[in-house]
Amino acid sequence: MRLFALSMLICLSGVLHISSAIAADPSDDPTATPYSSAGDVAAGEQLFKRCKACHLVTDEGRARPTGPRLYGLFGRTAGSLAEFKYYSKALKKADHVWTEERLYAFLEDPNAYVPGIKSAMRVQKITDQDKRKDLLAYLRQATALKNE
Repeated sequence: MRLFALSMLICLSGVLHISSAIAADPSDDPTATPYSSAGDVAAGEQLFKRCKACHLVTDEGRARPTGPRLYGLFGRTAGSLAEFKYYSKALKKADHVWTEERLYAFLEDPNAYVPGIKSAMRVQKITDQDKRKDLLAYLRQATALKNE
């Protein structure tokens, strides 16, 4: 009987492992590069000039009070950077990790992606798909964590 129970447990755990792998949401992978790989880093850097008033891409320098630092953005939980104190309740409740897919959707229309966001981002839309890919290519490179 114990052998049968053990066999069933092993079988069930294998099924659960396989089904969880099948059901995994590709937008949950912060290392995936479906958009940045098609973007132009130099063009994205030019686009980012609009964002510099509020955001830094490195871990150096004094943080801006108007927007969170983007260094280490990919893989970070939205609304979680401790040094930035002005996240909207809506963004804190978003409860997701920033990936390219999520950032791509957010940049298209931040207010639609996170309804109730109360920041300048709510009006910062990048509707052009190629420009969003370019910006993601730049952000992927510029915000990457340095090996320490």
